[in-house]
Formats: sequence, structure tokens, C-alpha cells
Amino acid sequence: MLNENIVSSSIYYYDQENITESQLDFRVAIKEPQYDHDDIKWLYTAYGLVDGDPLVQNIGHIKTLKNRCITFPNIYQHKVQPFELLDNSKPGYRKILCFFLVDPSKRIISTATVPPQQKSWFNFELRKSVNRVSKLPHEIQDLISDELRWPMSLERAKYHREKLMEERKTIISIETKELFERPFSLCEH
Repeated sequence: MLNENIVSSSIYYYDQENITESQLDFRVAIKEPQYDHDDIKWLYTAYGLVDGDPLVQNIGHIKTLKNRCITFPNIYQHKVQPFELLDNSKPGYRKILCFFLVDPSKRIISTATVPPQQKSWFNFELRKSVNRVSKLPHEIQDLISDELRWPMSLERAKYHREKLMEERKTIISIETKELFERPFSLCEH
């Protein structure tokens, strides 16, 4: 998303069990090439493009193996290829960590200046500090805390996370259609 200023991503595949081999595919959007309208054969030979093809260049793939960290710039679109259980009679899993490098020239909010974001942490800090609220019984403190809109509860955080994921899906879908799947057209204008 534009407001994130992410310049590269890393995916660390730290554990997996009982799953088939999978890979991460990469592609990049390309500009429509300059060409002579009479030389369609050259266009296919040089760019591999025919009328109606998406203006993308597939740039390869890499296997997603246990203990592998894959890092790539965010100008590439990536897609995780499907995988399944090796043995359907046993459970299987893949565990990953995702990291995002934010443009170092952009200022971002630091955890050094952000107060606790989890309600339980906030309540813990409130109880151990010396103030009027900390002298009240814990039950009363909890009632007061429940009436505050901040920090949000775990349930509310999960709700907002779901909303964010839906927003990201919508934006990625639009970006894919408008940037990565623009059709190449031999139409003369």
C-alpha cells in the first residue's frame, strides 16, 4: 500500500513438516515496447509478446525450503505456489516470519515513543505506577479500563487486523489488474 513505504520484503521459512515442495514466483510490470506495427514477429522474438498478453515479465521462482530466507524488492509481485500434505493421514504445517524494510529516508513511528499497545500491558503498567487509579481495587480498575477506547482489546485488534487484510486484498487485486495485467494491444491509435 502506498502509505507503507515498504521497499523490500523478506520471508523466512523457519519450519515445515509433511508438505509438498512449493515455490515463490516473481514477475515485474513492463512498459509497452516501442515497435513497428508491421513487425509482429520481431515483437514476439524480442519480448515474447502477442496481442492480448499481460505486460509483465516473469523473472523466475525460488523453492521455499525450510531455513531459507527469501528477500526481494517490492517492485516485484510475488505469488506463493500451492502446496499440500505429503501424507494425508498426518497433519502438516509451514511456519514463516515476514519482514518488511521501510524506506530508510522516511520517518516512521518508533516503539521508543509509542506507549504500550496491548490492553493487558497497559493495565499492568497502570497498576504498578503510583496514581489514584492504582489505589482502587483491581475489579474497579478493570471496569474503568473496559470503558476506555484505547488501548484496544485483543478482540478489537483482531477485528481491525481482519479489516486491514481485506483492504490489502482489495488493493492488491486492483494493483494486479491495473499494473500487472494490463493487456498488450497491437491496435494502432
